[in-house]
Amino acid sequence: MSDAEYSFLTDGDFTLPYKSYGSGDELLLCFHGFGRISDDFHRFEKELGHKYTLIAFDFLYHGPHSVSVTKRLLAFTPSILSSMVEKLLWEKKKVRCSLMGYSQGGKTVMGLVHKIPHRIHELFVLAPDGMKNNKIRNFIAKTYIGRKIGLKLVKSPETLHNIIRTLRFMKIITEKSSFSSSITPMISKKDIGFITAGLP
Repeated sequence: MSDAEYSFLTDGDFTLPYKSYGSGDELLLCFHGFGRISDDFHRFEKELGHKYTLIAFDFLYHGPHSVSVTKRLLAFTPSILSSMVEKLLWEKKKVRCSLMGYSQGGKTVMGLVHKIPHRIHELFVLAPDGMKNNKIRNFIAKTYIGRKIGLKLVKSPETLHNIIRTLRFMKIITEKSSFSSSITPMISKKDIGFITAGLP
């Protein structure tokens, strides 16, 4: 875990905690994957911190400032998130920013590109979710039973880890294909060069 202090971005009913890394002139907003936290992006500070100030968010229900899973929230829509990004840019006195997202965060940043393309300079996606149709994700996101299972996994991450361990034992998945281990050792500066896409 990094020693960086949390800051908070609030807009209406929603607050997103974030940590800042690096001291570059450009902003790079970072969004983690399911079950992960903002600290995943700390390791990028050494390589990218001279060019960017990395702002790494914790999603709702993730990290030490997590909203209780029993608390009912209004829908956190792409429009709300894009409004929060616009507010952050105003606070930081910036016109544009770059985005980085891993897994679920990759899907999030691609959604932001659609909502506020005029605010986005570069897009980095790492193993993004949603690039192709995924039956399991659709089941969890779009059915009543799937949403119940998804909520159970958020409330009890150990259940998810037990499922992954069982699938590994049965050789249905391998260490590389599961997402229970940390992503950061698998990503190098060389990989980033291949996933950068400059936007107009």
